[in-house]
Amino acid sequence: MTHQIDTVHWFSGLKHPRSVVAGGGIYQWKDGRTNADTLTAVLEYGPQNDPASGFQVVYSSRFHNSAGGTKELYYSNGGMIDMSTNKITPTGGLREKEAAAMGMKANLLPK
Repeated sequence: MTHQIDTVHWFSGLKHPRSVVAGGGIYQWKDGRTNADTLTAVLEYGPQNDPASGFQVVYSSRFHNSAGGTKELYYSNGGMIDMSTNKITPTGGLREKEAAAMGMKANLLPK
């Protein structure tokens, strides 16, 4: 997870999360390893003195299936970066309808 979270820090300019909750375990690879083969962590970023601002990062890792190799997907309100295809798309970006409901403007990255 270290290098993927470094990417979040690089994109956001923040040095560390303000809180983290994680869970996981060794569910499949009972071979003497000490690191979890399954892990999910939720990291919250933003100023300590303003809990109403910031964002969350959800990190999941599964080492026990054949989902097709390593995948890294980074979502923002502008869209998605897919590191397995090296493509940026507006997938998941803030569309006009949702933006208007929040008093904001649409934010969709170009393909």
